[in-house]
Amino acid sequence: MKKLSSVIISAAMLSAMLLSGCSGGNGGNTSGSSDSVPEGSEPVSEAASQAPSDSSAVASPESSAGTEASTPAESQVSAQASSDAVPTAEPNVRLAQWSDIEWEPYSCPYFTMTIPKGWQVTYDGNMDYIYFEVVDPSQKLLGVAGRDRANIFKDPNAAQTQGVSMYLTEGTVQEYFETIYRDTTDYFKVMNSIVPDDIATWQAVRPSETINDYKVLYAQFAENGAEGEGLYSALIYYGRDVVQSGINFGMWEADMMSAQWAPMGQLTNWLPVFQKIRSSFQYSQEYILAWQQANSTSSTPSSGTEDSSSILQAFEERDRQDTIMHEKESDMLEEYERVYDNQTGEIYRAYSGFLDDMGDQSRYTQITDSQYADGYKGWIDKPE
Repeated sequence: MKKLSSVIISAAMLSAMLLSGCSGGNGGNTSGSSDSVPEGSEPVSEAASQAPSDSSAVASPESSAGTEASTPAESQVSAQASSDAVPTAEPNVRLAQWSDIEWEPYSCPYFTMTIPKGWQVTYDGNMDYIYFEVVDPSQKLLGVAGRDRANIFKDPNAAQTQGVSMYLTEGTVQEYFETIYRDTTDYFKVMNSIVPDDIATWQAVRPSETINDYKVLYAQFAENGAEGEGLYSALIYYGRDVVQSGINFGMWEADMMSAQWAPMGQLTNWLPVFQKIRSSFQYSQEYILAWQQANSTSSTPSSGTEDSSSILQAFEERDRQDTIMHEKESDMLEEYERVYDNQTGEIYRAYSGFLDDMGDQSRYTQITDSQYADGYKGWIDKPE
């Protein structure tokens, strides 16, 4: 998938180049300098605090105590009750990757952030923009990316004169991401979109400019046969037309581009992880000072990574019924049953027959249909 750095997000192919200027994690860098061609000339070349598992054993029903000797019939009943007692051993819980993250700091000349240990970071940038991508190299279609700003031609003829292929005729967020993924995915289908609640706030920040589109999209896609789902957002300002010799050299200004994607059915589990990565992003003091000097301002650049509420809202407003059906079908094919731990409030994918093996107890219960869209903490494996 294309990277935002070149107006392309890559979920499967990453640069293997190590970042000599960065520390923490694994990194690659094709960073531009302040002398790079401005984006106006070459635009965009492109899961929550987990309640700990309860370590206490499930208590067996208390035996009846009495002072009178038991009759043979009573002894048989007592023996039967003992054989039906709830198992005292803890289930064999195996935490999912998103529930067992070890975090580490990452830094480079442009920014700092916190990432899962072992994940790879690539970045690109100059005084016009910063792009980053954080991915798990061991899994396909799993990562998060962001870019603070980009300029994109309105007229394909203008783009052609500058040797770039990216242009937007309507300047919408959906057109932007559909253009990015058009040639790199089997399909990219927007399932729903929302206009974030803070649109008036961003308009007030730049009152002399007009917001052309501001949306968060929930989309499903496939890449080389592997299905995935993701959340994609951007804020696009209207740019004035600049017509020369019949060609419009005017540009849209896209800000706060963001993408986060995961294998189909796993996005709900990975969102807290992605949000922690995004919210930890901070420009380095070195970059802030250089940016202020280059732009002759005392203000600071804005990445738009701090507030994730609108992104989560878009995910909540997706067609949950599709997610529920997909998850139920997945459990059936892989022979799992989804259970709820009433002590910890966590959901697990347990081996088929787990509830029958547990017997008459109240700790674990089958989940409701609506809970299939809420994700799960891990698996309960069958004892050896």
